[in-house]
Order: sequence, then C-alpha cells, then structure tokens
Amino acid sequence: MKITLELLEQNGACEDQRRLFAATFPNGANVNARNLSKARKAELDVLWLGRLLPQDRKSEYNKVCGAARAECDKVCGPARAEYNKVCGAALVRAFEGL
Repeated sequence: MKITLELLEQNGACEDQRRLFAATFPNGANVNARNLSKARKAELDVLWLGRLLPQDRKSEYNKVCGAARAECDKVCGPARAEYNKVCGAALVRAFEGL
C-alpha cells in the first residue's frame, strides 16, 4: 500500500505528522521495512498507520501488538511508575509558592 499525503489528510493525521511525512517522503511511500525504518528515524508515528488496515487484517495486527504491549508494560511498568512518582514530586515543588 502506498501512503500519500492525501491519504493521511483524508484519515485525520495531525498537521505536524503530515508536514514531517511530506518532508521525509515527498512522493509518498510504500509500506515496507526500509521505509518504516526511515520513518522512525524521522520520528514519524508509524504505528498510527494501523488504523488504515482493513478489518480482517486489523484483528490479527491488534492481537500481535496487544501481546507485545502487555510484555512491554510488564517490563516498563515499574520504571514508568517511578518516573511518574519522581516527576510528580518535582512538579509539586515547581508549583510551590505560585
């Protein structure tokens, strides 16, 4: 499937991502491993494209990604909780006296 700026506009991609896509892929891009790597390096939100999948393929994609997300949450959850705790405390200190 070829992704184009017009396709992104039609499907509600945000302005920042459309601008970044146009700069990275001025002629559009087919979805393949090489282009996904290039898109990630440009900090495009490549997983957003999952919403463009037909329903029959979206179900399997969601199943695979759901399992991967669960594993990621298991590993990253404690670190994320600590990050939130530290940043929350820093936020409270930063607001003191305002």
